[in-house]
Amino acid sequence: MRSPHEFFSTIKVVAFDFDQTLVDEQSLVRHRWQKTLENFSHMHPDLQKTFFSIFEAKGYKYKNHLDDTFCVLGLPEDYKDSLISSFRKEQGDKEYVNEYSREVIKLLKQKGFRIGIITDGLKSYQEQRIVRAGFSELCDFIYYGDEHQKPDPAFFNMCIKEEGILPHELLYVGDHLIKDIEGALAVDSIACYIGNEQSVPLPLEVLSFTTMQHFYQWLEQK
Repeated sequence: MRSPHEFFSTIKVVAFDFDQTLVDEQSLVRHRWQKTLENFSHMHPDLQKTFFSIFEAKGYKYKNHLDDTFCVLGLPEDYKDSLISSFRKEQGDKEYVNEYSREVIKLLKQKGFRIGIITDGLKSYQEQRIVRAGFSELCDFIYYGDEHQKPDPAFFNMCIKEEGILPHELLYVGDHLIKDIEGALAVDSIACYIGNEQSVPLPLEVLSFTTMQHFYQWLEQK
Protein backbone atom coordinates (compact mmCIF):
# COMPACT_ATOMS: atom_id res chain seq x y z
CA MET A 1 0.00 0.00 0.00
CA ARG A 2 1.23 3.46 -0.89
CA SER A 3 2.06 5.89 1.87
CA PRO A 4 -0.60 8.51 2.73
CA HIS A 5 1.73 11.28 1.53
CA GLU A 6 2.11 9.64 -1.88
CA PHE A 7 -1.56 8.72 -2.19
CA PHE A 8 -2.84 12.22 -1.41
CA SER A 9 -0.29 14.05 -3.55
CA THR A 10 -2.88 14.96 -6.23
CA ILE A 11 -6.07 15.04 -4.12
CA LYS A 12 -7.78 18.31 -3.15
CA VAL A 13 -11.31 17.22 -2.23
CA VAL A 14 -12.55 14.22 -0.22
CA ALA A 15 -16.23 13.27 -0.47
CA PHE A 16 -18.04 10.61 1.54
CA ASP A 17 -21.06 8.41 1.08
CA PHE A 18 -23.39 8.84 4.08
CA ASP A 19 -25.37 5.67 4.86
CA GLN A 20 -23.27 2.72 6.06
CA THR A 21 -20.08 4.73 5.52
CA LEU A 22 -20.43 7.56 8.04
CA VAL A 23 -23.48 6.23 9.88
CA ASP A 24 -24.93 2.80 10.61
CA GLU A 25 -28.06 2.77 8.45
CA GLN A 26 -29.00 -0.73 9.58
CA SER A 27 -29.35 0.36 13.20
CA LEU A 28 -31.47 3.35 12.18
CA VAL A 29 -33.80 1.18 10.06
CA ARG A 30 -34.14 -1.27 12.94
CA HIS A 31 -34.91 1.58 15.35
CA ARG A 32 -37.60 2.97 13.01
CA TRP A 33 -39.24 -0.44 12.69
CA GLN A 34 -39.13 -0.97 16.43
CA LYS A 35 -40.86 2.37 17.10
CA THR A 36 -43.42 1.60 14.41
CA LEU A 37 -44.21 -1.94 15.55
CA GLU A 38 -44.65 -0.80 19.14
CA ASN A 39 -47.67 1.19 17.99
CA PHE A 40 -49.15 -1.90 16.31
CA SER A 41 -48.44 -4.42 19.06
CA HIS A 42 -52.18 -4.94 19.54
CA MET A 43 -52.27 -6.78 16.19
CA HIS A 44 -50.43 -9.84 17.51
CA PRO A 45 -48.36 -10.60 20.65
CA ASP A 46 -45.52 -11.99 18.51
CA LEU A 47 -45.46 -9.16 15.94
CA GLN A 48 -42.09 -7.69 16.92
CA LYS A 49 -40.46 -11.03 17.71
CA THR A 50 -41.44 -12.50 14.34
CA PHE A 51 -40.55 -9.40 12.35
CA PHE A 52 -37.08 -9.03 13.84
CA SER A 53 -36.26 -12.72 13.49
CA ILE A 54 -36.85 -12.25 9.76
CA PHE A 55 -35.00 -8.92 9.83
CA GLU A 56 -31.92 -10.57 11.31
CA ALA A 57 -32.06 -13.57 8.99
CA LYS A 58 -32.64 -11.66 5.74
CA GLY A 59 -30.75 -8.43 6.43
CA TYR A 60 -32.03 -4.88 6.64
CA LYS A 61 -32.05 -4.32 2.86
CA TYR A 62 -34.47 -7.18 2.27
CA LYS A 63 -37.72 -5.71 0.92
CA ASN A 64 -40.29 -8.22 2.20
CA HIS A 65 -39.84 -8.32 5.99
CA LEU A 66 -43.39 -7.21 6.54
CA ASP A 67 -44.91 -9.51 3.90
CA ASP A 68 -43.16 -12.50 5.47
CA THR A 69 -44.24 -11.46 8.97
CA PHE A 70 -47.88 -11.16 7.95
CA CYS A 71 -47.68 -14.55 6.25
CA VAL A 72 -46.15 -16.30 9.28
CA LEU A 73 -48.65 -14.77 11.71
CA GLY A 74 -51.65 -15.04 9.41
CA LEU A 75 -52.46 -11.34 9.73
CA PRO A 76 -55.01 -9.72 7.39
CA GLU A 77 -53.48 -7.71 4.53
CA ASP A 78 -55.74 -4.75 5.38
CA TYR A 79 -53.39 -3.59 8.13
CA LYS A 80 -50.25 -3.61 6.03
CA ASP A 81 -50.69 -0.23 4.31
CA SER A 82 -51.24 1.53 7.63
CA LEU A 83 -48.13 -0.04 9.10
CA ILE A 84 -45.98 0.87 6.09
CA SER A 85 -47.32 4.44 6.14
CA SER A 86 -46.46 4.72 9.83
CA PHE A 87 -42.93 3.41 9.22
CA ARG A 88 -42.32 5.99 6.49
CA LYS A 89 -43.37 8.79 8.84
CA GLU A 90 -41.13 7.48 11.61
CA GLN A 91 -37.83 9.27 11.03
CA GLY A 92 -36.13 8.10 14.19
CA ASP A 93 -34.69 10.40 16.82
CA LYS A 94 -30.99 9.56 16.68
CA GLU A 95 -28.21 8.63 14.28
CA TYR A 96 -25.80 5.77 14.88
CA VAL A 97 -22.51 7.36 13.84
CA ASN A 98 -19.85 4.86 12.85
CA GLU A 99 -16.84 4.92 15.12
CA TYR A 100 -14.01 7.19 13.91
CA SER A 101 -16.13 8.77 11.14
CA ARG A 102 -15.96 12.24 12.66
CA GLU A 103 -12.30 11.75 13.55
CA VAL A 104 -11.43 10.88 9.94
CA ILE A 105 -13.17 14.00 8.63
CA LYS A 106 -11.62 16.28 11.24
CA LEU A 107 -8.16 14.91 10.51
CA LEU A 108 -8.59 15.44 6.75
CA LYS A 109 -9.80 19.00 7.32
CA GLN A 110 -6.76 19.67 9.48
CA LYS A 111 -4.62 18.51 6.59
CA GLY A 112 -6.24 21.09 4.33
CA PHE A 113 -8.70 19.08 2.24
CA ARG A 114 -12.20 20.26 1.34
CA ILE A 115 -14.71 17.79 2.72
CA GLY A 116 -18.20 16.88 1.58
CA ILE A 117 -20.94 14.27 1.31
CA ILE A 118 -22.46 12.78 -1.85
CA THR A 119 -25.56 10.80 -0.90
CA ASP A 120 -28.29 9.08 -2.89
CA GLY A 121 -30.82 10.10 -0.25
CA LEU A 122 -33.29 12.88 -0.93
CA LYS A 123 -32.59 16.23 0.72
CA SER A 124 -35.98 16.20 2.46
CA TYR A 125 -34.94 13.05 4.33
CA GLN A 126 -31.15 13.26 4.59
CA GLU A 127 -30.58 16.90 5.50
CA GLN A 128 -31.85 16.65 9.07
CA ARG A 129 -30.12 13.31 9.54
CA ILE A 130 -26.76 14.80 8.55
CA VAL A 131 -27.33 17.67 10.98
CA ARG A 132 -28.35 15.28 13.75
CA ALA A 133 -25.26 13.14 13.16
CA GLY A 134 -23.03 16.20 13.55
CA PHE A 135 -21.57 16.24 10.04
CA SER A 136 -23.14 19.37 8.57
CA GLU A 137 -20.77 21.72 10.38
CA LEU A 138 -17.78 19.63 9.24
CA CYS A 139 -18.70 19.67 5.53
CA ASP A 140 -17.87 22.25 2.87
CA PHE A 141 -20.55 20.82 0.55
CA ILE A 142 -23.35 18.24 0.46
CA TYR A 143 -24.94 16.81 -2.69
CA TYR A 144 -28.24 14.96 -2.41
CA GLY A 145 -29.87 12.40 -4.68
CA ASP A 146 -32.82 14.50 -5.83
CA GLU A 147 -31.54 14.79 -9.41
CA HIS A 148 -29.02 11.97 -9.73
CA GLN A 149 -28.32 8.57 -8.19
CA LYS A 150 -24.98 6.83 -7.88
CA PRO A 151 -23.24 5.39 -9.88
CA ASP A 152 -24.51 7.91 -12.46
CA PRO A 153 -21.37 9.76 -13.69
CA ALA A 154 -23.40 12.99 -13.72
CA PHE A 155 -23.55 12.88 -9.93
CA PHE A 156 -19.79 12.72 -9.49
CA ASN A 157 -19.15 15.12 -12.36
CA MET A 158 -21.44 17.68 -10.73
CA CYS A 159 -19.21 17.69 -7.66
CA ILE A 160 -16.05 17.88 -9.78
CA LYS A 161 -17.39 20.80 -11.80
CA GLU A 162 -18.80 22.78 -8.89
CA GLU A 163 -15.68 22.27 -6.80
CA GLY A 164 -13.53 23.44 -9.71
CA ILE A 165 -11.21 20.45 -9.66
CA LEU A 166 -10.00 17.77 -12.05
CA PRO A 167 -11.42 14.23 -11.71
CA HIS A 168 -8.24 12.79 -10.22
CA GLU A 169 -8.28 15.50 -7.54
CA LEU A 170 -11.42 13.97 -5.99
CA LEU A 171 -11.27 11.06 -3.53
CA TYR A 172 -14.61 9.36 -2.90
CA VAL A 173 -15.04 7.18 0.18
CA GLY A 174 -17.86 4.66 0.34
CA ASP A 175 -19.04 1.18 1.30
CA HIS A 176 -20.81 0.10 -1.90
CA LEU A 177 -18.63 -1.56 -4.53
CA ILE A 178 -20.80 -0.55 -7.48
CA LYS A 179 -22.46 2.71 -6.49
CA ASP A 180 -19.46 4.21 -4.70
CA ILE A 181 -16.30 2.58 -5.97
CA GLU A 182 -17.16 1.82 -9.59
CA GLY A 183 -19.06 5.10 -9.79
CA ALA A 184 -16.03 7.14 -8.77
CA LEU A 185 -13.63 5.17 -10.96
CA ALA A 186 -15.93 5.62 -13.99
CA VAL A 187 -15.24 9.38 -13.97
CA ASP A 188 -11.49 8.88 -13.33
CA SER A 189 -11.66 9.91 -9.70
CA ILE A 190 -9.88 8.16 -6.83
CA ALA A 191 -11.79 5.70 -4.62
CA CYS A 192 -11.52 4.38 -1.09
CA TYR A 193 -13.58 1.38 -0.03
CA ILE A 194 -14.66 0.93 3.60
CA GLY A 195 -15.93 -2.59 4.29
CA ASN A 196 -15.20 -6.28 3.97
CA GLU A 197 -17.25 -7.39 0.97
CA GLN A 198 -15.07 -9.79 -0.98
CA SER A 199 -17.45 -10.87 -3.77
CA VAL A 200 -15.74 -8.60 -6.28
CA PRO A 201 -11.94 -8.11 -6.33
CA LEU A 202 -10.95 -4.48 -5.96
CA PRO A 203 -8.78 -2.78 -8.58
CA LEU A 204 -5.23 -2.27 -7.36
CA GLU A 205 -5.59 1.51 -7.39
CA VAL A 206 -8.47 1.46 -4.89
CA LEU A 207 -7.61 2.20 -1.27
CA SER A 208 -9.34 -0.27 1.05
CA PHE A 209 -9.94 -0.52 4.79
CA THR A 210 -12.21 -2.74 6.83
CA THR A 211 -13.29 0.07 9.17
CA MET A 212 -13.05 3.83 9.54
CA GLN A 213 -10.70 3.26 12.47
CA HIS A 214 -8.20 1.54 10.16
CA PHE A 215 -8.55 4.40 7.66
CA TYR A 216 -7.89 6.91 10.47
CA GLN A 217 -4.82 5.07 11.71
CA TRP A 218 -3.39 5.03 8.18
CA LEU A 219 -4.14 8.74 7.73
CA GLU A 220 -2.25 9.58 10.91
CA GLN A 221 0.93 8.61 9.08
CA LYS A 222 0.50 11.47 6.58
